[in-house]
Amino acid sequence: MSFVKRAWLNVWRKLAKSLTIFLVLLTACTLLLSTFAVREAVARTSDEVGSELLAGFSVQNNQRTNPGTARGAGNVSRAQIEAIAKLPGITKYVTNMSSVADIENAEIFKLDGAASDYSQEREEKFGNAVMVNAVNKSDLATPFRAGTFTLAQGRHLTDNDHHKVMVHEEFAAKNNLKVGDTLRMRGNIYDPDNRFQSDAAVDAEIVGTFSGKNARPAAQRLELYQNAIFTDLDTARTLNGTTPENEIYQDAGFFVNSVKDVDSVMKAAAALPLDWDHYELVKNTDMLGALAYSLQSINSLVNATFIGTLIFTIVALALVLALWMNERRKETGILLAVGVSKAKIFAQYLTENIFAFVVAVVASFGTATLLAQKLGDGIVSRASAQTSAQLNGGQNFGTDFYTSTIQKTVDHVNVVIEPSHLVMVGVAGLILVIVATLIASAPMLSKRPKQLLTQIG
Repeated sequence: MSFVKRAWLNVWRKLAKSLTIFLVLLTACTLLLSTFAVREAVARTSDEVGSELLAGFSVQNNQRTNPGTARGAGNVSRAQIEAIAKLPGITKYVTNMSSVADIENAEIFKLDGAASDYSQEREEKFGNAVMVNAVNKSDLATPFRAGTFTLAQGRHLTDNDHHKVMVHEEFAAKNNLKVGDTLRMRGNIYDPDNRFQSDAAVDAEIVGTFSGKNARPAAQRLELYQNAIFTDLDTARTLNGTTPENEIYQDAGFFVNSVKDVDSVMKAAAALPLDWDHYELVKNTDMLGALAYSLQSINSLVNATFIGTLIFTIVALALVLALWMNERRKETGILLAVGVSKAKIFAQYLTENIFAFVVAVVASFGTATLLAQKLGDGIVSRASAQTSAQLNGGQNFGTDFYTSTIQKTVDHVNVVIEPSHLVMVGVAGLILVIVATLIASAPMLSKRPKQLLTQIG
């Protein structure tokens, strides 16, 4: 009788024990398959984050030597931005300009509760004022690219727009506004950064609405996401009473093809004859350090899960097999006594396990489909908590969308089980089965038939 037939008959004769081995292997294959899928999902997310967010740098105030405007905002010049934007390797860029404006035909959101976040004087000066965020291309603005805000209706702002605006969908609903309606804004003369005391009014057409929610309770109304306003640059110029020649920017972000190109392009930018004593270049990987750090944490946790699964499989399977092998001393002793080689006996034991393994691999496709996304969510959640604890150090930061964006971590990976993953699990699992079978059978196969038969009972 061939060892394959003996193995097959033994699987059915010892069905309960075969089922135990199957369940151990199913658990191992499910974890391996889920881990492989999560690793691939993390790799995709890392590539997407790298190309969409981390492959670039910004020019901004050097806070050590340049405190900025009266309000502490940036004062980067248009000439500086244009000089860097012309460098080879720069694929696109986004400029950010800010101003304070009163909303005249709508009401902004205020904090819940009776307590006011403003004094009476501040309420009179800024009670219905918002921070206007003017950009040349809103789809390139970090809050949108990082997912803090998501376009809900309409379109994004472009560099060809004139007196256009994007508002939060809840702000629009509160004020019965929709895409195509007009939002009337006026420059606030009490804004310290209103250099020309402009009180010019702008009737801006709403071209888009966006969604997004504060991650933590806001301390003041300007931190509420619902009060976020994005406009084109011309709108900010009208509100501020400035021109392209005398306007200043909060900062500007520049993008390159890949993360590996950032250093060389930054080196070229640093060589430009600009005022580097008062301004500096900052990598997106530094500015968005929480994203980069959370990706590292996720990878570490995935690798730890993978290694833990390998150890579990070998130890659990070897233990179960060792207990089973101990009950097969008589069978092994008789086979050795009648001249069956140790290699064939080992092949029989291995074949029995492979039968269970093949079924386990196929079945794991279904169980891993149920588990993989939950495993990915758990790893991402844990990595996010580790990142926040590491970077925040227990401190409380603002809850405005800008601060929340630079503190943003990877909050989701889309895990998909692919049939190709079964091949990887099949190879890795087969190696583990061979190793575990070898560990479990080695002590018994190293003995002579007489030793095995005399030790029975």
